Amino acid sequence: MFQKIIIINLILFHLISCGIKEEYNSSFPSYENLYTTAVNESRWTHIGPQNIGGRTRSILVQGESASSTHTLYAGGVTGGVFKSTDGGESWYALNDLMPNLNINTLAQDPNNNNVIYAGTGEWGGGFIGAGIFKTTNGGVNWSQLENTTEFYYVQRIVVSPNDSNVVYAATYMGLYKSTDAGKNWTKINSGSHWDVAVINKNNTDYVYAFIKNNGLMVSFDSGNQFNYKIGSSDDNASYSRGTIAFSKSNSAIGYLLVAQRTESQIFGIWKTTDYGENWSQTISQDNDHTKTDSWLLSYSENVFDHDNDGDNCNDGPYDHYAQGIYDQYIEVDPTDPDIVWVGGIELFRSDSGASSGSFKKASLWYSTEKFYNHADQHFIVFSPTYDAVNDKRVYFGNDGGVFLSTNTKDGVTQDPCNANLIGVEYTEIVKGYGTTQFYHGLVSKDGKYVIGGLQDQGVPLYHGSTDNWTTIGGGDGAYNAIDPDNSSIMYSSYIYIDSISRHNISVDEKTGDISDYNGTKISGTIDTSTYGKGSFINPFVLDKDNTTNIYTANLALWRSDNSTASSVSWSNLGTFDGQNSGNELTIAPSNNKVMYVGVGYGKLYKILNPELGP
Repeated sequence: MFQKIIIINLILFHLISCGIKEEYNSSFPSYENLYTTAVNESRWTHIGPQNIGGRTRSILVQGESASSTHTLYAGGVTGGVFKSTDGGESWYALNDLMPNLNINTLAQDPNNNNVIYAGTGEWGGGFIGAGIFKTTNGGVNWSQLENTTEFYYVQRIVVSPNDSNVVYAATYMGLYKSTDAGKNWTKINSGSHWDVAVINKNNTDYVYAFIKNNGLMVSFDSGNQFNYKIGSSDDNASYSRGTIAFSKSNSAIGYLLVAQRTESQIFGIWKTTDYGENWSQTISQDNDHTKTDSWLLSYSENVFDHDNDGDNCNDGPYDHYAQGIYDQYIEVDPTDPDIVWVGGIELFRSDSGASSGSFKKASLWYSTEKFYNHADQHFIVFSPTYDAVNDKRVYFGNDGGVFLSTNTKDGVTQDPCNANLIGVEYTEIVKGYGTTQFYHGLVSKDGKYVIGGLQDQGVPLYHGSTDNWTTIGGGDGAYNAIDPDNSSIMYSSYIYIDSISRHNISVDEKTGDISDYNGTKISGTIDTSTYGKGSFINPFVLDKDNTTNIYTANLALWRSDNSTASSVSWSNLGTFDGQNSGNELTIAPSNNKVMYVGVGYGKLYKILNPELGP
């Protein structure tokens, strides 16, 4: 029965995401057939967070001059398309009820700003799409392009600079081209494409495509014929993901950033000065800890040796962990082809054409200082009238939403261990940008609080204000609980089983300010060496009929019966199948002697008297 339910849900998802061909009106949705009468805009109120953004992989910027207030479009990978008409001071959703909200890429017609394409499906995050949607009136109405419904992961869309009817789409299933503004599509290159870039040379589209595990292919005839310039048709994990960027001030100059499968580290950066006919590698993975080259996609403090003493910035062992498959981007300053930006976990800038040793750190992913920019960079876009003098606006899309800088040419640091030397400043612009991704969430019994675990945005707490949620835990927020008898007692968690914390919240009734919310870790004594860390987003559940009891699971089921004590203890209630962890826990609302546990892939346990274990 459990497997049948999964199959039915997948069929329904396919019908909803792929079978709808009607036009979608952002202001007045007209597709009640998709929803029951209980699920419609009139019965739902958005309570936020309106001060916290979510993962963003694409941004469009529109403005006529250096003094223009920008109109912005941004895509939340599970939140849909949002628009700002005041330069990011505030945002509003264009359509919350489109059949697919997994926006991975946006592109606009260079000759008509009202024509926008939205590609769905986040390959790097696992959220399936439903093809490409298009608007011809600045986002008021959207239509699903009929012949793209099986484009489940659209990585990049580019409208030809030579002909607005010509559109390219890099997808998991290949590189596609339309010559009639999206009505019909032809596959012009095979393989799983991570990126596509197009430049104009003598009124011809020069097309550059990066294929997963193969490398870079180039066409000098508008996509009719492609040839490998970097890599080959042989599978090679060194070319696992790549991103392409060309200079706007000198279109002969372009760059390619590549990450390898091994630890998601950088494999290299290549540069061309002849429109892609020839490429030279400027950065390679050489494991040199005294320069930033090898660690542009890593957390630099963990791998940089600033004083040649054989350890990292924190005097610890090198940690080579990187995220080049999940997050990477490269962009060129429009005024100078030698100024190159790379985004990974953090931001780096080269002022010397991406030459070896030239990249310097330009942001810090944790801080309250002005050089803070959220971790995991996915997109960089300059103002269309950027000149580095009168218009210095640059926008960044990352796991925290959208950020703005107006001084990107200011100081950067050769020493990642000393972030205080960074002069570039950033502003978080996410008011109303409701794109956060909840792993888990719940409401207190008295209705005063809402708590949730967010992807890479911690654990925010709603306490009466939609635009002033308070973050009470950092990193990836996970499962949560609120004591039904005393809503001031809350529990939150980070990743894995040993991260559960107890909070004793105090709220000023007049100001709404919260104090004493940092929390105390209570699950650190659970045995992870024998039974593992559990799931990345690991479950726990509070027994509402006995609120000192908390259950959680890794390979074993654990219970604490003194969760409010100063020293919390845990009992091992036994393992499930000895190989798989518990991924979900729930206690029957009508009987706390009945528990259900989802284990591994497809196993469901019903446990009677859970205090006795599985």
